Amino acid sequence: EPMAQVRRTTFISSGLRRSRCPIGREHASTRSHHARHREIRYAALDLLDLPRHRKLHDLELLPLLSRLVTEGAWWDLVDACSRPIGHLLLRSPEEMKVVLRTWAIGSDLWLRRSALIAQLRLRDKLDFPLLEALIDAALSTPGLESDLERKDQRFFLRKAAGWALRTHARTDPEAVRAYLARHPELPSLTRREAAKHL
Repeated sequence: EPMAQVRRTTFISSGLRRSRCPIGREHASTRSHHARHREIRYAALDLLDLPRHRKLHDLELLPLLSRLVTEGAWWDLVDACSRPIGHLLLRSPEEMKVVLRTWAIGSDLWLRRSALIAQLRLRDKLDFPLLEALIDAALSTPGLESDLERKDQRFFLRKAAGWALRTHARTDPEAVRAYLARHPELPSLTRREAAKHL
């Protein structure tokens, strides 16, 4: 069983002391759900991102990641969740495409942002038709619920869409140029972000 492989103890370095902390999906989940400090959530994400734990990235992590995104409810923690969400997309593409499409039209601002940036680190494995669909859905679907003002909600989504396009432009600039040409209706912030490296 894969979880048996990680039920051991590791040491996490901090600047002042070393803290003994069992690593495993259950531990990361428990600690993250009840964490009062963002740093503990970051530590849980760092543990999940260790190479020896990436093989454990499966759909069982989705509730934890979704909860980190919705409870974190700010760009820093949401953006940190993009890496494991991207790993889930690579491991379970059909299921995760459905999840990301659902997030992109949902009412939660931060899940929408997560859908847009989930592929940031996938480089040549990025599914560009999926990204196009997610951008269209996330930017055009009304009904966001957030404590932020409407202009701030739009900013976080538009910036994320541009960031995702800009990152993909490093791998396939022609695809991004063509996308921008086909979509003159894109917000100016998204276009500026996307075109930074073109």
